[in-house]
Amino acid sequence: FLSFLLRQIKKKWVFKKYPVKKILILDRAIELNLEEDFFQIPNNEINFLLIIEIIFRKVFLNKKIRKLSFVDSYCKILIEKINPKVMIGHECDLITFKSKKFFPEKILIIFQFASYSEIYKSAARKRHLDHMSLKNEKIKVDYFCVYDEWHKNFFDYYDAEFIITGSVKNNSIISTKKNKKNDIMLISEFRTKVKSYHGTNNNVSTMRLADVCISYIAKIVSEYSIESQKKFSVALVSNRKDKKYKEQSFRNNEIEFFKRDIKNFKEEKIDSMSLAEESELIICLTSNLGNELISRGKKVLFLNIHYFVLPWYFLPNKSGPFWYQGQDKNIIKEKIEYLLSLSNEEWSQILEKNKIIMKFDPGNRILKNKIKDILNE
Repeated sequence: FLSFLLRQIKKKWVFKKYPVKKILILDRAIELNLEEDFFQIPNNEINFLLIIEIIFRKVFLNKKIRKLSFVDSYCKILIEKINPKVMIGHECDLITFKSKKFFPEKILIIFQFASYSEIYKSAARKRHLDHMSLKNEKIKVDYFCVYDEWHKNFFDYYDAEFIITGSVKNNSIISTKKNKKNDIMLISEFRTKVKSYHGTNNNVSTMRLADVCISYIAKIVSEYSIESQKKFSVALVSNRKDKKYKEQSFRNNEIEFFKRDIKNFKEEKIDSMSLAEESELIICLTSNLGNELISRGKKVLFLNIHYFVLPWYFLPNKSGPFWYQGQDKNIIKEKIEYLLSLSNEEWSQILEKNKIIMKFDPGNRILKNKIKDILNE
C-alpha cells in the first residue's frame, strides 16, 4: 500500500472535468492521430475531482462502486465521464479488460501489443481469462487487431472479429530515411543489473538466459566489426520513452554491461527506430522491434541461440537468408557478411520470396477505416 501511495504522490495532480468523446484510447503512450473526436487517457496523471467523487460515492451512494477497489473505481468513473462509443486498448493492459467488463455495451477494439510463441499460450490465456473473471469461456470483445494469421490462431480463446493489421504501435510511428552511419545495429535486451565478473559478463550461472545470449552475440558482433572494420552500435533500452527505463542508474548499468563485451563501445542517445534508419543491418534476438523493422523492409538478421526454448513463430527451419537458430560463431559471422553484401533490390527480392513477415500498414489506415465504419453505423 505504501509503495502504491508513493507512486500516486509522484504523479501529476490535476483539477479538471473530462469532455464526452466518441472514442477513448485506453493506452497512454500510442499515437494514433485519429481524425475523429477522441480522448486519450493521460499518462502519469491523477484527477483530484475524480478522487473526491469516488470517496463520496463509496460512502454515500453506490453499492457497486463500494465493492470495487479504488483503482477500479477510478477507471470506471473516468470512462463514465467520457462516455465513448468506441474504446481502444491492447491485450497487455489490464484497463483494456476492465473497460469491457464495466461497460459490455460499448465497442472494444483490442490491438496486439507483443509477439508470442506457443510456449506462452497457456499463461496468456489464463492471464486474460483472469482479467475478465472467466474460467473456460471465450473472451468476448468486438474487434481484435492482430499481427498476422499465426497470431489470429494463437488468440483462439477470444470471441472477436479478427483484423490483420500488423503492429498498430509500429504502424503509428513515422520514420524518415537517413544516411547510413552504422553498418550494424544490435538490439539490446537488457533489463536488470548484471554484476561484473572480473570485468566480464561470464558468470553465466547467475545471469538471466536473455543476458547470457545478448552478451554472447555482442562479443561475436564486436569481434566481426573489428575484423571487417565495420561500424557497430547498440540500440539501448534506456533510450526508450518508457519511464521505468529512464532512470540514470538503469542507463549506467546497461552501458556498463555492454562495455564489458564490446571494444570501443559507442554510447548512443537516440531512439531505436531512428538508430535503425541510420544502420545498414539490424541484429535481433527476441525483441519485437526486429519483427517491426523487417515489416518496414529493413534488413534484419534474427539470431535465436535459445531456439529450443523460445523459437520465433515465423521462422520455418533452423537457417535461412535472414535467420539462424544456433550458436556457431562462424555461421553467425557469415550471415552478417552475406546480408551486408546485399543490395536493396536483392534484399527486397528475398523478402518477397520469404513471405513470413508481419503486415505493415503505415498510418493504421485499416484500423482507422474500421473506426469510421463503426461510428457511421
